[in-house]
Amino acid sequence: RGEYINKIIKKEIKVPASKVCIIGPGGSGKSQLAFKAIHQYEKEGLFDLVVPVYFSDVSSMSFSDFLWNIAKSLFDIKDIQVFEKLDIESRKKSIQNFLSQRRKHPLLFLDNYETVSYIINDKIKNITAIVEQYDEAVKISNFINNDLPSNTSVLVTSREKNNNFGLLIV
Repeated sequence: RGEYINKIIKKEIKVPASKVCIIGPGGSGKSQLAFKAIHQYEKEGLFDLVVPVYFSDVSSMSFSDFLWNIAKSLFDIKDIQVFEKLDIESRKKSIQNFLSQRRKHPLLFLDNYETVSYIINDKIKNITAIVEQYDEAVKISNFINNDLPSNTSVLVTSREKNNNFGLLIV
């Protein structure tokens, strides 16, 4: 089953701007399958850059934290110091510019993305938390779905379906 899913992922993810989401219960091997696929694809030269962002299972990530995690994978120390001083919109543009200049196409790998999905799909019971976190989750989702350069693919692992995403592998 893993090899079959790996073939599907490879077929879809090698197209720039593709979005693939591996969905399943906790402990079912979603992350391991994604790591294996990414490692194999890097060896084959499918991507010239893989950017991992690991979402916490426990708390949400702000849009600023999300951009910061991407930047840590992209930039060297000198560029990070410049990035730190930028406002949110400039940070977003900085990342977009960097990704759009890649030779092949970069892959943004989002592990445990259900944290964002839970908030967007209203799964958190604390109303205050929803109000505070909803805007941040929507910004992350919008960036992934609308603001990435056309050469950037996205591979997501999640315990929950995000209705705004591309190909779903369950």
